[in-house]
Amino acid sequence: MEINEQLQPAADEKYEDNQEILCIEIRSGGRSSLLPVELVEAVISSPVVADIPESREEIIGIGMYGRCVVPYYQLSDEACSNKGQRDIRCGVILRGQQGCAGIAADEISEEKKVLTCEYEEQIPEHLRWILGGNKCDKTGRQGI
Repeated sequence: MEINEQLQPAADEKYEDNQEILCIEIRSGGRSSLLPVELVEAVISSPVVADIPESREEIIGIGMYGRCVVPYYQLSDEACSNKGQRDIRCGVILRGQQGCAGIAADEISEEKKVLTCEYEEQIPEHLRWILGGNKCDKTGRQGI
C-alpha cells in the first residue's frame, strides 16, 4: 500500500502546493500523533501480526492505542457481529479490543478517527522513535 498515492490528491486540494506528504495525523480518543509516512507503510506491510482471525480479508488501515501502532483488518460480517464491536466498516478490530471504532486506509484523510492496536514490538526498531512524540510537526502535514 502506498499511502502517498492515496492521500496526495487530498493534500494537493487542501494545500495547493504539491508538496509530498511527510506525516499522517492519527487521532485516538482525545489524543493525536503525527506519524511519518514511512512508519505507516511499514506497519501496514508488516507480516508480524499475532492471533489475527482466519476470517480476515485484507489489511485496510492502521490503528493505534497509546504508543502502539499496528495494521488492522477487514473481518467478515460474522466475526464482527459476534463480538458486538462498534466500527465504521464491518469488523475493523484486533484481538477483541472493546468499544473501538476504525476507519479504512483510503479514508485516513478524514477527521476524528479512533483506531485499535496490537503490540509495539511489531514496529520495526528503527522506526520506534516516533511513537509517543510529534517529531514531524514542523515539516509534516497535520490533519490530512
